[in-house]
Amino acid sequence: MRLAAIVLLPLIAAFARPAEAQAARSPQASVPASAYVGRSVEDVAISIEGRPALEPQLFALVATRQGRPLSIADVRATITHFYSLGRFDDVQVEAENSASGTVHVRYLLEPIHAVFAVKFRGPLGISESMLRDRMAERFGETPPVGRAPDVAASLEDLYREEGYLEADVRAAAPIVEHNPDRTTLVFDVNTGGRARISRTNIVGDPIEPQPELMGRLGVQPGQPYQPARIRRKLAEHVQRLRHRGYYQASATMESATISPDRMQADLTIAVRPGPLVTVRYEGDPIPKEKLAEFVPIEREGSVDEDLLEDAKNRMAAYVTQQGYWRAAVTHTEQAGPGTLAIVFHVTRGPQYHVGPEGVEVSGNASIPIEEFRPALRTLAPGDPFVAARLDAIVGAITQLYRTRGFATMKAQSAANETQSGVVRPVIAIMEGPGVVVGTVSIEGNTHLKSEELLARVTSKTGATYYGPRIASDRDAILVEYLNAGYAAANVTIAPRVSPDGGRADLPFTVVEGPQTIVDHIIVVGNTRTDVSVIRRELQLQEGKPLGLQDLIESRTRLSALGLFRRVRITPLEHGNSGDHDVIITVEEASRTTIGYGGGAEINRLLEADPVTGEAREDLEFAPRGFFEIGRRNIGGRNRTANLYTRLSLRPNRDPNNPKTFGFAEYRIVGTYRQPRPFRGAGDFTVTAAVEQGVRSSFNFSRKGVNAEVARRLSNILRGSIRYWHDAHLRRAAESKRSAGASDSPPLSASAHFGIFAGAGAGYPR
Repeated sequence: MRLAAIVLLPLIAAFARPAEAQAARSPQASVPASAYVGRSVEDVAISIEGRPALEPQLFALVATRQGRPLSIADVRATITHFYSLGRFDDVQVEAENSASGTVHVRYLLEPIHAVFAVKFRGPLGISESMLRDRMAERFGETPPVGRAPDVAASLEDLYREEGYLEADVRAAAPIVEHNPDRTTLVFDVNTGGRARISRTNIVGDPIEPQPELMGRLGVQPGQPYQPARIRRKLAEHVQRLRHRGYYQASATMESATISPDRMQADLTIAVRPGPLVTVRYEGDPIPKEKLAEFVPIEREGSVDEDLLEDAKNRMAAYVTQQGYWRAAVTHTEQAGPGTLAIVFHVTRGPQYHVGPEGVEVSGNASIPIEEFRPALRTLAPGDPFVAARLDAIVGAITQLYRTRGFATMKAQSAANETQSGVVRPVIAIMEGPGVVVGTVSIEGNTHLKSEELLARVTSKTGATYYGPRIASDRDAILVEYLNAGYAAANVTIAPRVSPDGGRADLPFTVVEGPQTIVDHIIVVGNTRTDVSVIRRELQLQEGKPLGLQDLIESRTRLSALGLFRRVRITPLEHGNSGDHDVIITVEEASRTTIGYGGGAEINRLLEADPVTGEAREDLEFAPRGFFEIGRRNIGGRNRTANLYTRLSLRPNRDPNNPKTFGFAEYRIVGTYRQPRPFRGAGDFTVTAAVEQGVRSSFNFSRKGVNAEVARRLSNILRGSIRYWHDAHLRRAAESKRSAGASDSPPLSASAHFGIFAGAGAGYPR
């Protein structure tokens, strides 16, 4: 019988199928898979829910090719590919003997019926938008079916926060649709009654009458019991108290006693404003405009210890920058009845200046003092002495020595007070030996040539030894391996210093690890965008190494299309092999954009009075508005069409004409763009515009069309072929015609065809 000739390959399917899918499927009698392994594949069929699948993308993922021997590895790889699409919940494999002794292979796919809508049934009690916002915040706008119980529990919490203490939200049986495969989640809601506040007791020491405070918090008896709203009102009340200077204020709902029928709540609200806090400054003065910056107690609404400590340090830093080297800033807290005073005491002490010798440097036998002059000028003779500047000079000198190869160099500084208010800063340098680079070698590399790797190393034999440069060279070698697909590569460097310390050999040691090759590129999430548009931007290629730079470049190019909200590129490993599938997951952006706006333009005009002919100044009011609409990704091919319109109505300047508005100023621009329509010859753009406008001495009307094919020839060279045609109509403005200007409108038209090439930095397409 035919049924007896069919065999499920359970071991293969079990390898890739999720555990929950395995548990849901009952065991079936099967023929051992080994009975079919090694036989030639006659043909391969794919079905989705019993319907034959004809998508080329699915067949491209099949590793069991016609005419090749059937292997477990190929079947396993095919199942992994199908799961990688994110479209299928279960994948089964069937094999059937043919009359010629070959094997028919069929893949039975069960699609994931993704959730595309959520419905709420029953008396909701609160707005549906609140329910959807809570769901989207925690689970997304269309949560998966498996999260429905969690969604229901979260919505019940929301109802309790709104006072529906007996609310019951249950996930009903989802509505499943086929072709297209999708699911609607359904939640049945039974709110029950809403609890109300029966009594409110305010404890603590509120500084305003209880009735007023209860009204502010919305906790009067008879009001709905809404814990979330009450907590929000309490937080707002605390902020008001802190703005009034009660920086230690607190307000909480200490308890809520619910009646047995769960319809009433007795509340206990604790409001403790704490002391009224003031800030006082004693000792030497600091500019008032700086105090709010240094001591942001009012802005932060807090007097915690960390904030006070930071304020003290900022004031001390400001004073020492003025040359008060030994300045000190302290703070104390003085408590009184209902008050707390924060007192900052500033003691500047004497102001110190750099002595006439300036900063003295010693021990610099290898580098002349002239090379330190730019740094030494920051503490010139007579300048206020600032210890931080002396530290910066030491850092600059140390960095200069490091770049010259003095890897063990040290510098120490001291500030000596020679007389009252005069400081003699000194820096003592201990150079140590100058180190040069000896031999540079690559060890452990078998797949990449040493010559290619050494070309990336900037530290050459005889050059000065500089640690950061050597670390950069190590990273450059590692990047070469990552770009070649060696994701697990590791590069280390352990310099070998000669006995006299003057020479360091640089052996870079490489642990290559396995090379990763791109097996299949799988694109998912593109419901409207043609897959060829996405693949065209990819630098990754099937059968080539999975390089880091190619991966980054591919992600950048896809994002630059402007078609997707998110782009994620994820390598997927195939067991222990070096082959990886690359999953390109995109989330498409909205295709239609609409913009609109309005306003008014007010101009001051100088014109002739229509009666007396004398010049007068008048105000002109012109309403204006714009509307634009754009459509992206037309036909899934990244085609774009945009329409922009703008209209402004100018007041009628002719007193004999009863119309309120006369000349209409407008602009209409339509643009169509299609990337690479001529087999990659270039990007095609056509723009048509109609415009009518006002200038100071004339009105004009213009029409034009522009067509261009542009192609990026290299990273810095761009070429284009352009055709444009326009026509202009000019006429004197009404105010000028009244003065005798000619009414004959000059008309000009022109058509142009040209080839343009330009150079400049740009993004390579």
